[in-house]
Amino acid sequence: MIGGISPVSLASRAVYTAISPLLAPMRVEPVITSPVPFEKVNWKKKIIVFWVPGTSNHSVPEEFESFAREYWGKDVEIVLCDYAATWQFNDSIPDGIRVLTQTLDFAAKKKRPGQKFYVAGESQGALIASEVVTQGHYSKIVDKTALMGHPGIAPKHFHDKNDKILEINNALDPATFEWKGDYHELLDAVDRLTKADPSGIPILLRAALNNPVYAIALALLQLQNVSAFRNLLTNTHNYRDRMEYAVLWLNGK
Repeated sequence: MIGGISPVSLASRAVYTAISPLLAPMRVEPVITSPVPFEKVNWKKKIIVFWVPGTSNHSVPEEFESFAREYWGKDVEIVLCDYAATWQFNDSIPDGIRVLTQTLDFAAKKKRPGQKFYVAGESQGALIASEVVTQGHYSKIVDKTALMGHPGIAPKHFHDKNDKILEINNALDPATFEWKGDYHELLDAVDRLTKADPSGIPILLRAALNNPVYAIALALLQLQNVSAFRNLLTNTHNYRDRMEYAVLWLNGK
């Protein structure tokens, strides 16, 4: 003990101070999302797509909507399943699961013969979508699911041929690399750091030692959010150019 503080705690604070520039973009601002406006959705459309956005996003990407309109025209309705979408995963992921399940429960009562229900999600939204569409009756409600930038720490992955669920991951996107470690423990560590609690550092250090190459790649990816490095590094966790592929796959082409 040094001055009543353990060496582990001192080391955690030192590491936290060193990486604080990387954590700055992860700071959480209060987010108030509105419930999905069921009454404004045209449930008679032949195709309903439920979009689950990624972290810090609260809209349907223009690229996805543009290609959806191009391929399905007036037959498609795109429903934004908005949720907290913050780095405080212990709150954000359950909130996203709640929003998507409530939306699908309502939609199930409206589904007509021949109508198609698709789910598409990006990053954290992909993780949420994968958790929901593999549960019980939701796997029957949803016809197809496209997961873009599906986080490697997600407990479920879909690498084998699957006619209903497709992972669309960039080969060099470290956020999609599968990590060794406890899923809930890693989420809790990130959650603590977003709350300026350095006690999450030992957990992340242990995970980094078990996954050294991935840890370095993730750190470089996070540097994209620091203005000084923004133009020097390629953001491999960007899926704007994969939106058409997602729509084509959902469309059965």
